[in-house]
Amino acid sequence: MFEQQETAGRKGRRRGFTLVELLVVIAVLGLLMGILLPVLSKAREQGNRVHCMSNLKQLTIVWKMYAADNKGQLCPPEMVLIGIPDSNDDSTQERQIESGALWLYTQDLKVYKCRSDREDRLCSYATSCAMGGECDESLRYFKTLDDLWRPGDKMVFIDAGGQGPAETGFCPIHFVGKTVKWGGACDLMTARHSRGCNLSFADNHCEYWKWNQKTLKLLSGEISQQQASQDNPDLHRMAGLLKGRIF
Repeated sequence: MFEQQETAGRKGRRRGFTLVELLVVIAVLGLLMGILLPVLSKAREQGNRVHCMSNLKQLTIVWKMYAADNKGQLCPPEMVLIGIPDSNDDSTQERQIESGALWLYTQDLKVYKCRSDREDRLCSYATSCAMGGECDESLRYFKTLDDLWRPGDKMVFIDAGGQGPAETGFCPIHFVGKTVKWGGACDLMTARHSRGCNLSFADNHCEYWKWNQKTLKLLSGEISQQQASQDNPDLHRMAGLLKGRIF
């Protein structure tokens, strides 16, 4: 009888984890987290990039609606997204956007903000200076929708950086005769989407552009604009987006 009680007692006791087993479990969990976190981070960024493209597509559609309602005339780029002087105050930023040319058609502040933009601002985008701009009249930037040639090659909005991307037209290059170089507005360029950015085009499609190493070094301040201009395919690709009626 005593043997039966002893056996039942042994069966009733629960066996706990040893220290070695606990360490193995912790190591396995750490390994799994190390594998999963980059995957989850990448998936989240891809989702942010898609959401950003959706914003740009909506803005491009209403940008064309504004022009259609104004006899084809393109709004100056600095007035497209905001309409009053800049401020870091959220309430003032709201009023800026609500006084911009596109607010009548959008009525949603979320359309103006990229989820990957960590800066304290409500507007993450900039308008191409080629669309109604006046920063260099010799380039004969587009003034009306009818001026646009090959709209699928002409950028309208870009996922931008800088202190106030919506305040001025986006034009980080300048032409010297037939030579193109990076210009003074490179601070508006961003690589927040996996070393690249999103752009929208006048035919309503959007693209994701990934910068090469030379351009990334320019954006990080490792090399000068002059160094980054030498044999840089990104520079000439950007020039193609910003060429006006003279070309």
